Amino acid sequence: MTIKTNTPAKAIRAAALKVAQDSGSVEVAAGVYLNSQESLVADQADWGDEDGAKKVDFMKAPFWITTDDGQVQPVYGVDDEDLIDILANA
Repeated sequence: MTIKTNTPAKAIRAAALKVAQDSGSVEVAAGVYLNSQESLVADQADWGDEDGAKKVDFMKAPFWITTDDGQVQPVYGVDDEDLIDILANA
């Protein structure tokens, strides 16, 4: 028998993913956003050619971390190290 243990930190990460999925995006730290794949794909067509993220293949991950200065990082789920790091330092 396998017992799954949910820690408070894991529950917070799951909640952040749920909010991003439901609303498209959630600010998780100042200038740092957790976005759903769907919201980024839908918005991407409207971005200018000068936007470096215009050519990112957002279909590669279900969620993405974006920043006000244009950085993008894929997030693959609740145990993703980038998501853990961002929320731990928020």
